[in-house]
Amino acid sequence: MTVPLRFRQVNDYAWAHRFLSGFPNFHEANYGQGVVRGTFLLGGDVAEWRDIRAADLGNPPPDDVGARFRATNDWAARNGYVSGFPNFHQANYGAGTVYGSILIRRGGAEWRDVPAAQLGNPPAGDVPARFRATNDWAVRNGFAAGFPNFHQANYGAGIVYGTILFRPGSIQWRDVFAYVTDIYSRFRFDPAITAAQRQRLFERHSFALTRHASCGNLTPSERANLLSAYGREIWHGINTDPSANASAQVGGSQIWVNFTNLFPQNDNEVAQTLIHEMMHCAGYSHPVRRDPPNPTPDVPGDNGPYYGTPPLRSEFCIAGFQSDRTLALGQDTISAARPRACTPDGDVFTVASEVSPSIQHFSDRPEDEGPAEGYATEAAAEGAGDGHPAEMPSPRAASAAPGDGEPLRVRVRELARQLEQLTDPG
Repeated sequence: MTVPLRFRQVNDYAWAHRFLSGFPNFHEANYGQGVVRGTFLLGGDVAEWRDIRAADLGNPPPDDVGARFRATNDWAARNGYVSGFPNFHQANYGAGTVYGSILIRRGGAEWRDVPAAQLGNPPAGDVPARFRATNDWAVRNGFAAGFPNFHQANYGAGIVYGTILFRPGSIQWRDVFAYVTDIYSRFRFDPAITAAQRQRLFERHSFALTRHASCGNLTPSERANLLSAYGREIWHGINTDPSANASAQVGGSQIWVNFTNLFPQNDNEVAQTLIHEMMHCAGYSHPVRRDPPNPTPDVPGDNGPYYGTPPLRSEFCIAGFQSDRTLALGQDTISAARPRACTPDGDVFTVASEVSPSIQHFSDRPEDEGPAEGYATEAAAEGAGDGHPAEMPSPRAASAAPGDGEPLRVRVRELARQLEQLTDPG
């Protein structure tokens, strides 16, 4: 993988998780569930994103990492910032190429010239080695993180490397699975899917993929096949079927999402729907669910012909239960007095929506009154061409007014009581 691609992936992962941007420290490890990559995430209190004209940066070659870092650092310093780094996105809106640039505000970081010898003399042109050495020096010396600005000098006492150091509390570190960050360069979207919708799809896919790694409800081969499906280029389209949440073809590489039905629901339901459909992409199917008055109806958790199949078992990976069960118990977004099912039409499987046009839906997802401190704001993200689209709208806009869901909750409780009677061995 090239260094610019690695930066784009981390930048977009950060955006999907409501940070401004991020950068890799190029450390990797494997603790038994797959390779993880050291990743640092920056909020809007520490950094600022801008599209800067390539001409204003001196037209550094797009993929010359050292030149891009030096040019961004120098532009940032001239304009009152501590430093900056490229996120390696670029665009042209008709007035010339612009480069996505992350600018580090004063207060959260500082610049130092660090002797190359103290860094272990990493080769000047070895970008990953420079990042690892800078990260390790920063941590040893009480900083949270650091990156090289790729300037160097010799004032008579040996080579020193320009180094940007983040103070404790100014940045967040995560070990992120490599197969999670990789989806940010593989997934494709219908142009009509909005930036906010892409943001939530990426984040929920990331969550599902992370959860699958330790999911005991899938066999090792099932987890491997799911991971293989996520390793493909997955196209996301729009499903306009009013009775559907999402659909996918068995063995295919496309998911169609009905955003009107699926996205008002809570995060667990979205992730369960996505992992369910990705299991179909991985090649798994299931029979039609048996419902009453069938004398042997399928029941969530029964591990039977329907709920015991890999797509249905994958839903346990998200929150420890299957979607239909939580709907019946009123713990998820409910929009009708019936749990949703996944039905086949040939080799296309559709997760049916529980949305009823005559019943207002409600959401149990925590309300988002606005971006938390340090997150990218809508104003800062508007019109972005480098992977920083506007923030997701508040779930409040998709929720019923206070009290509107209460009659529905009563029906849900009754449905739960009936389900308990069905599953009671006595």
